[in-house]
Amino acid sequence: MLFITGHCQADSQGIDWPSLARARQTLAIYMGTVKAAEIAAGLIEHGRDAATPVAVIGRGTRQDQQVLTGTLENLEALAAAAPTPALLVIGEVVNLHGQLAWFQHSAQQGARESAVVTLA
Repeated sequence: MLFITGHCQADSQGIDWPSLARARQTLAIYMGTVKAAEIAAGLIEHGRDAATPVAVIGRGTRQDQQVLTGTLENLEALAAAAPTPALLVIGEVVNLHGQLAWFQHSAQQGARESAVVTLA
């Protein structure tokens, strides 16, 4: 897994797209929603399948967290629809979202517990 920023410094050497576009590699991109179209285009242009699973996790770990899932080809639309701040996750690991959605499970449990009133 690679953790990378969605913004480069003005004087940087640019993005090593071939390294980032390798198949079966997970990318976690923070601060990437504004550049989502450029990120998707660069990855696809350098060999990453347009059908690669992606998730945009908006307001991560907060009670109002939202996870939008789709494919690399619609990353731009997902990023535009997600609340910020957001993390982009690109790779096959996204297919495990339903099994690993620990935050939604605990938030739902917390909502059930807060709905219970104890009369003593």
